[in-house]
Amino acid sequence: MQLNNIFGKPFNKPECNLLGKPLGKILGKPLFLIGLRASGKTVLGKILSEKLVVPLYDTDLMIKNTCGQSIAEIVDCHGWQYFRDQESSVLKSIPCEGSIVSTGGGIILDAKNRNYLKNNGICIFLDPPIQVLCDRLTKTPLSSQRPAFAKITKEKNIKKESMEEEVMRMCTERKDLYLEIAHLQLDSSQGVEILTTQIQEYLAIL
Repeated sequence: MQLNNIFGKPFNKPECNLLGKPLGKILGKPLFLIGLRASGKTVLGKILSEKLVVPLYDTDLMIKNTCGQSIAEIVDCHGWQYFRDQESSVLKSIPCEGSIVSTGGGIILDAKNRNYLKNNGICIFLDPPIQVLCDRLTKTPLSSQRPAFAKITKEKNIKKESMEEEVMRMCTERKDLYLEIAHLQLDSSQGVEILTTQIQEYLAIL
């Protein structure tokens, strides 16, 4: 299988295997998983953490633990800007060493966060097809944990949209920002094992 990085340059499957080798000793910096909600960051992060034998950080979970509220409650009580400020704070609190970091979908909206992510780790952009995102959100909306897209739409005074329209808009608004900092872009509609292998192959040639 031919695999390309975001610049379209191909690389071949290496002979070495990173499984069981501490990522910290290989890279010395975090691997940031970026992408829209439901792109698979949390699930992939857990698998990578186990297989690469490194700590896992989840910025959304860190915010919830810090504030003692769900993200939906934080936004309801304090607004989006407060949440984004907390997001930036917890991002910078993560040690700059070998680890896996699952980030919130909107963390790239702040230019300072983008600069920090790009310069302090390796950014893996999980980019599944729009329909895959819609299917995942429909099956697991997580309304108690994250504000629904419909609520975000209402706050921005945008006319009511279908799920597909909302996800498409989010993708349009954010994709270039993800690509701006991504070191590797992957279609995360693939199985977790395939994604794990692709990431291992990429890390092995750095």
